[in-house]
Amino acid sequence: MLNNNATNPLNFEELFDIKEMQKIQDAFSAATGVASLIVNAEGLPITKPSGFCDLCNAIRNTKQGKINCQISDKIIGAKSDHLVSQKCLSGNFYDVGASIIVEDQHICSWLIGQVVVEGVSDEELLEYADVVGIDRDEYKKMLINVKRMTLIEFENLGNFLYINAKYLSVIAKQRLDLSREVEARIKKEKEIVFLGNHDILTGLYNRRFFDDELLRLDTKRNYPISIIMADVNGLKLINDSYGHYFGDQLLIQLAQIFKKTFRTDDIIARLGGDEFAMILPNTSLGEAENIIDRVKKACSFQKTEALDFSVSYGFDAKTEEDQDMLQVVINAENHMYQLKSYESASMRHNTIELIMKALFEKNQREKYHSDRVSFISKTLAIKAGLSKDEVKRIQTAGLMHDIGKIGISETILNNPSKLSEQDFLEIQKHPEIGYRILNASSDFNIISEDVLQHHERWDGKGYPKGLKGEEISIVARIIALADTYDAMISDRAYRKAYSKEYALAEIEKCSGSQFDPKLVPLFMNLVIDNFL
Repeated sequence: MLNNNATNPLNFEELFDIKEMQKIQDAFSAATGVASLIVNAEGLPITKPSGFCDLCNAIRNTKQGKINCQISDKIIGAKSDHLVSQKCLSGNFYDVGASIIVEDQHICSWLIGQVVVEGVSDEELLEYADVVGIDRDEYKKMLINVKRMTLIEFENLGNFLYINAKYLSVIAKQRLDLSREVEARIKKEKEIVFLGNHDILTGLYNRRFFDDELLRLDTKRNYPISIIMADVNGLKLINDSYGHYFGDQLLIQLAQIFKKTFRTDDIIARLGGDEFAMILPNTSLGEAENIIDRVKKACSFQKTEALDFSVSYGFDAKTEEDQDMLQVVINAENHMYQLKSYESASMRHNTIELIMKALFEKNQREKYHSDRVSFISKTLAIKAGLSKDEVKRIQTAGLMHDIGKIGISETILNNPSKLSEQDFLEIQKHPEIGYRILNASSDFNIISEDVLQHHERWDGKGYPKGLKGEEISIVARIIALADTYDAMISDRAYRKAYSKEYALAEIEKCSGSQFDPKLVPLFMNLVIDNFL
């Protein structure tokens, strides 16, 4: 394959067949009688010299002659878009070179020379014997075999060389383009094959490949063959809380753990969503269980946003030929769901607590605000004559009313200036995010609707549903009052706290529009009597 990376230069061997080029070079020298050589961009020989006479060989074997030849080769072998000529420093011979250039990269140069142009006397030529240290008589004998021609003939020969070099440059470019096209096609075909067999997000195998391998590996030589099913607990909750990007990163990390922990011959697949499956040839149930323990241990060291990995596993094995492999998979899946039924519930409860902790650690102001809203809501609920169970529900809902802000950017939450329309639309999403988080847990789903409604208004102009009057739960109506009051009397990122008097005046003004008109007097009396 050709090197298609622009940062790494192309070289002669990638573009030309050296043996074939040697044949062309030899034929050129035989037909013209001139010496010929192909050198790389540094002036070092690529091919073997063709048509070199005894004199040139003798010159190159002397210390000074070798130096002179290297100088000449470097000059006529330099990158150029025209012929480069140079008189031999050891013999007054004519030499020229033509560059082969591909995409502005100097691949090589084709050099010819060892030519005496008519009009130069032997006496002039013999003077060079002294330059290189060769006996004059020996030099003269070898000089007889040096090719001689007119200057016009040599120039024509040089032009012919130049045309050939240009043509070879075109041929090399065409070959390079063809190679790139072939490589691109091969790469595309590999991508198609990869995408056909792999999950795009994690790089693991996909369901189709898993099903195919299940049939292929179901042979006696692979027994016992174990099947492991795995399911990530609370992925939807995590996506709802932190966003799908975060959930995707969790899946990617889990896939990396699987790749490192399972063996090379094991088939690891993501079947979809939060579900994974593994085929383990020549693996007993005991060995499969040990592998699961290793995976669990690896996961225990991995945390994302302070959340532990929680994965439920189930497994079964086919040990005999008459067992139905599909039933083995179903058994492993059922085993997994049995464990998931209680592991997932526990995980969701823990995750919600961790989300609250993460929100409060991220923003201390939210912790103090939530604590105060919880206290104010509880106090107002007692004043309104609600039952102990309702008071407890309101107290919890008040504490968790802003849990959905975990899904809102800190930049928006801590914005010191007035929010833009787009930022305000983002802020308005937090009741729905909070609802999805809390509704995922049986321990908290009773307050999820209250959290969803705590920004609804008595006049129906609130959000997210535009509920009106008593369509809004009593819990949400109480939290709305507590939330607004505490927000006004507290310092915010964009303003200083208002006085209690100002806050009460605003709440009284909004009685019957924003707030429940029956709750407002009770609330004001609590503040006036210094209960709040």
